[in-house]
Amino acid sequence: MKAFCRQHGIPFHGDRLPAVVSGDLRVPSGGERPSTGRVAVSTVKKKHAPIREWFEVSLRPEEVFVYLDDLSRHGEWQARVCEIHVDRVGPTTVGTRVTEKRRLAGLTHRLTYEIVEHSPPSGFAFRGVSGRVRPVGRRVIEPLDGGNRTRVTIEIDFEGKGIGKLLVPVVRTWAAGEIRRSQRRLKEVLEDAGSTRDRDSPQREAGPPARTLVFDFDGTIADSLKTLVAIFEEVTDRPEKLTATELAALRSQSLKEVIRELRIRPWQIPSVSRRMKKLAASRIPATNIVPGMGEALVALHGCGYRLVVLSTNSPGTIRSFLVNNGIDSCFSGIYGDIGLRGKTSALKRIAKAERTISSGCVYVGDEVRDIEAAKRAGLPSVGVAWGFTDPDALRRVAPRAFARTPEDLLQIARSIA
Repeated sequence: MKAFCRQHGIPFHGDRLPAVVSGDLRVPSGGERPSTGRVAVSTVKKKHAPIREWFEVSLRPEEVFVYLDDLSRHGEWQARVCEIHVDRVGPTTVGTRVTEKRRLAGLTHRLTYEIVEHSPPSGFAFRGVSGRVRPVGRRVIEPLDGGNRTRVTIEIDFEGKGIGKLLVPVVRTWAAGEIRRSQRRLKEVLEDAGSTRDRDSPQREAGPPARTLVFDFDGTIADSLKTLVAIFEEVTDRPEKLTATELAALRSQSLKEVIRELRIRPWQIPSVSRRMKKLAASRIPATNIVPGMGEALVALHGCGYRLVVLSTNSPGTIRSFLVNNGIDSCFSGIYGDIGLRGKTSALKRIAKAERTISSGCVYVGDEVRDIEAAKRAGLPSVGVAWGFTDPDALRRVAPRAFARTPEDLLQIARSIA
């Protein structure tokens, strides 16, 4: 470095280097200004402005803040988020940590961030605490038109740790488009909430919080048996279609027995599951809802029950189905991309997350494995007669209650202590 400075006529002062400021060469005090025309090396790095997106919505700031402050619901407008875990019970405060699982390029990535500022109803700030590239951001909520409307802003940047510093420019470029899409979806969610606030949310009686009802998706909410059978036959290239007799026999068997009966080898399960999920993403949203289920869900939501979906399908697939059937506003959360054997651990996480905002969880499902997962998680369960599994086979695993029709669900929810 000393030789370089001598060559270009730049005064050398040990390990202190000059910097270019506004086109001028500034040197440490006591040094001489280099002659005109000489080239100076700048050590000042250009700092990128953070990514900034905003929109306006016809809701009061307090209403927007209450929704955004429920960190477990952030997956409702972020399509790549498949699971969210909040580390503590109770309201969000400084120090609350959230771990998200996101699907990127076919892989699941874990991100943990911490709330570092919390100012209701003006917004909050967060900072990543894990990973090579960590987000640093702020959510700002500003009142407009005397508090009748709100501007919602997200500002976010990224900092690299170690080798992650080299990845920051790539992450910023990718994140800019992803954040833009997620903010459009958030605006839609908030506008839908505003339009259905008075229509679908009747006055609720004061009292202790109601239970959280966790619903299985395929067969319980979505009438998707025929669609999934067709997808399975397509994926496995079966020479003959399953007959009605064969389907009836399969409905009385457990998942393990069904896999063995269909002659699926253990090593084939991941591939078959992955290909079925890919096809389901385009076909399930167009399937019909179980007759009477839409009305039952609206009634449960109107009585104050928190409704959550748990499924092996992706959150985006589930959300599209709920939107198409006009029941998306009934649900407080979507837990998707759950493995075939991962429902027990998922139910435990949901029960922990819901502990302070409801009086407990009840799992509603249509398969033997649903009831068994609820038992292992220590939760009461409700079996339904209209799903994939034969009703008699479902009764044999002894759910807490059994619903013959969707209309039975409201009475059952009230009766389970």
